[in-house]
Amino acid sequence: MENKEYQIWSKSTARYPQSFIIDCDKPRLTFPFYLCLGLAGECGEAIEVLKKFARRRDTTLNTEEKEKLKYELGDMLWYFTHICTEVGLTLSEVMDANKQKLEQRYNGGP
Repeated sequence: MENKEYQIWSKSTARYPQSFIIDCDKPRLTFPFYLCLGLAGECGEAIEVLKKFARRRDTTLNTEEKEKLKYELGDMLWYFTHICTEVGLTLSEVMDANKQKLEQRYNGGP
């Protein structure tokens, strides 16, 4: 699935709790905060998988760890995508900006 297609599709799965809707005419103002909390939680779950991997002192993820990590990264992608959507950015814009920043950094730029 391409990033634009994912961003459009994932909107159909967005469900926000009423407690984060302060102004029903402008609910988007509160969603990025809620979404950032969700992203942080999913990052923690991914880190938990990696912590258990590190504890095993192995050099590769086992099949179960890889599968769990795949699902947690997917959840992180969902939250990240919705933060972008709610603030009016496309995934492509964010990826392009990050690429430009990193190219400048690693090619002697600011």
